[in-house]
Amino acid sequence: YTINNSGNIEIVFNIVTDRTKVPENVLSEQKEYSIMTSVELSNKGYFQGFTDIFETDNYILLAYYNLDYMLIDKATRQTIRFNNSIYNEMETMPFIGVAATTKDSFISVYSTSELEKFLKIKYNGDENINKLKDFLKDYEYDSNPFLVVYKLKKYKI
Repeated sequence: YTINNSGNIEIVFNIVTDRTKVPENVLSEQKEYSIMTSVELSNKGYFQGFTDIFETDNYILLAYYNLDYMLIDKATRQTIRFNNSIYNEMETMPFIGVAATTKDSFISVYSTSELEKFLKIKYNGDENINKLKDFLKDYEYDSNPFLVVYKLKKYKI
């Protein structure tokens, strides 16, 4: 939702899912709501909504506990789903740990273990993954997080 120039609330996006929202009686039974509660509800087929919303000038990124992301192109209203895992074979740079945005970029925080996983990715044609792998070969690891700025190229989703 957004508030338009007249001060009225208007729907910007309506997300449709075939999953059932968590019923009120199921939610009210929860004494402590944790990530495990969320996993259990998800395993039962319930849709719980999104935990974070990140917005740039061109995109909206809906996050679910930094596990899954849904990227929405504002102009076309098309979407693409991203998973935040790093695999040995990847076609594109994954969204991981998105924490903030700027006017045209998403900012992520990578842990040392996530950085080390990038080194195990087999060569592929993704320029960004290969640049990061080249940089990490000489990087001296410590416990500090690593900031990554995603500046998305305009493309058709």
